[in-house]
Amino acid sequence: MRKVVIAVTCSLPLALLAADRAEACGGLFCASTSPSPVDQQAERVLFEVNADLSVTATVEVKYQGDPSAFSWIIPVSETPDFVETGSASVFQLLDAATRPTITPPQQDFSACDQPMGFGCGPMAAMDRTLMAVPVAGGVDDGNGGVNVTQYPNVGPYSDIILVEGQDPSEVISFLNTNGYLVTESMRPIFEEYSAESQRFLAVQLQPDAQVKDIVPIRFHCPAPGPVIPLRLTQVAAAPEMGILVFIAAEQRYRPANFSELLVAPEQVHFDSSGRSNYFPLVSKMIDDLGGLGFVVERAQRSATVQPLIDGVFLGVEDEEAARTELSRLLGERPFLTRLYSRISGHEMYVDPVFSPSDGGEAAGTLDLSSQTIDICGDGGAAPPCGMLYCGDVDACATTAVGDGCACTASRTARASTAPDGTQTVSCVPTDYDFIGGAGMRGCDNVDCGDGLCFPQNGTATCRCAEGAAAVVDSSIAGLRCVPLIMSYSSEQLTWPEAGVPPSPEGCSGGRGTRVGGGLSLALLFGASLAVRLRRRG
Repeated sequence: MRKVVIAVTCSLPLALLAADRAEACGGLFCASTSPSPVDQQAERVLFEVNADLSVTATVEVKYQGDPSAFSWIIPVSETPDFVETGSASVFQLLDAATRPTITPPQQDFSACDQPMGFGCGPMAAMDRTLMAVPVAGGVDDGNGGVNVTQYPNVGPYSDIILVEGQDPSEVISFLNTNGYLVTESMRPIFEEYSAESQRFLAVQLQPDAQVKDIVPIRFHCPAPGPVIPLRLTQVAAAPEMGILVFIAAEQRYRPANFSELLVAPEQVHFDSSGRSNYFPLVSKMIDDLGGLGFVVERAQRSATVQPLIDGVFLGVEDEEAARTELSRLLGERPFLTRLYSRISGHEMYVDPVFSPSDGGEAAGTLDLSSQTIDICGDGGAAPPCGMLYCGDVDACATTAVGDGCACTASRTARASTAPDGTQTVSCVPTDYDFIGGAGMRGCDNVDCGDGLCFPQNGTATCRCAEGAAAVVDSSIAGLRCVPLIMSYSSEQLTWPEAGVPPSPEGCSGGRGTRVGGGLSLALLFGASLAVRLRRRG
């Protein structure tokens, strides 16, 4: 039985590592487990496709902020038969058991001349908010021309209602009256869903509930087919938002209106510190398709998945109940598909629909054993900007304080949480804005350094001057624009020279560009420039 360790940290002297690698937790990768990509804070969705093709959905979101400002709106095509709470432990077990298995690269210690310690273990974490807007009051008895279905309170949630109406203005008015902020910029999205006869399942936290109390929501819809309402998700999506989808059904499932992708093992690389380019590589792959793609991370029969779940140990209070639930789920549905994507809000103009596939099984294994990492030599370092993805039309740049983003004129730099749990930076369109300054302080007391603060979608961002790039400044827990040294296209993520940095003088292969290609403040803030946004209609 394969035992998966959820989090491992180890540090051993080189002598022990070299003496017996088979038994020790050695080098970059522990003997008991292989490295695997973990995005623990991505939005996670589990679809159970029933015999009548109806769908039971469990949705988990992450939220940081004032509990009284939490609200959650989910478009649904039919009135749910029930709404209840789900289990976060179910997602944890499924995620840990089915994440891609990586056969690690070989490790070359020949250049090492002194004892060294190495950390090993899985990667982690990205923040995600589905809908976080100011909330005030409860449901108004005057429904203003809309039909409202009230559900019983469950877990930490209250005021669980289904709102439907033929006139989107009346629906929006009702939601605003009852504490759900729907701005004029959001109106077109609601109008689209209303024109498609969609209803809106709305949820708030109970007055005494805290953020830590937020749990998944599970509901059953009579309508056939799994769908994710990304168009509404874009209202509060973080850049490069992780979306992890599990579909338990009679057979493998695929995205019907998005591309189905596989990550090429030869493009996945680790450096000598154990960092991988897996997540930025997925972001680039999805962006190359305009956001319309999902990576198949695993597709296997339930009988194969069950032993993997049996080998995962969480050590949480409700673990046994979660195991029982998953045994039921896999016992009733013979196939499980795992799909993953990273999509920014401005790309969320189509709702992904999932349908049966004849593709058969995909084991979710990335074999990197043909690669070799030079642990102590220069060949073990990632190339400049080999781990950071800034955007499909933006450049990564090296600076004196680390890699950062040199955004194009139509983009602005925004801080977010990377999959490893650290702060990172990416570029987002300047006119992608649904919330504006509503409930936010915007750029008050924000210092962008060699650039200007720009309030975008209720968040302070930085637009850097010519020759500067935005980097994460840990001293201020935000971004700062600093002089850039060289800039690189996103093709750097594929490491065409397998980790050999380009020459600082020659910029090998056109991958590096010297300072001078930036944009002046006058151009940034005085010109009217087109934005590469795909617009509805």
